[in-house]
Amino acid sequence: LTSIDIAGQGLPRPSFDLGWTLVDDPKRGRDIVGNGDGIAQVGERVRLQMTVRNSGAGAALDAFVSLRNFAGDAVFFDDGRLKLGKLGVGEVASGELTLEIRKLPKDGKAAVQINVVDSSIGESLSE
Repeated sequence: LTSIDIAGQGLPRPSFDLGWTLVDDPKRGRDIVGNGDGIAQVGERVRLQMTVRNSGAGAALDAFVSLRNFAGDAVFFDDGRLKLGKLGVGEVASGELTLEIRKLPKDGKAAVQINVVDSSIGESLSE
């Protein structure tokens, strides 16, 4: 009987840092409908400006940002996914996603989750 020891080492993995800003000031984009107070309210169409940094030890090969709606039909995503693509170590990518607050949610909160995912590596961050 012969035995063989096999050791494997995974690739260095990315890790994500996420920053975002809600923009509801029509002066900052013609498709924005809001009062400029920085709070998403019923009847407003706002942008979420996203900035993602890869702070990990490895590159993200196919990164994207997606939104998840926990408020039902009270919130509508015009675009709920932002493709970032390859994101090397220390690199930063940014973009925008647009959503509308159509009515007051039952619990009074327009709950939305922001996810940053690398579908090739399987690494993710959720806020």
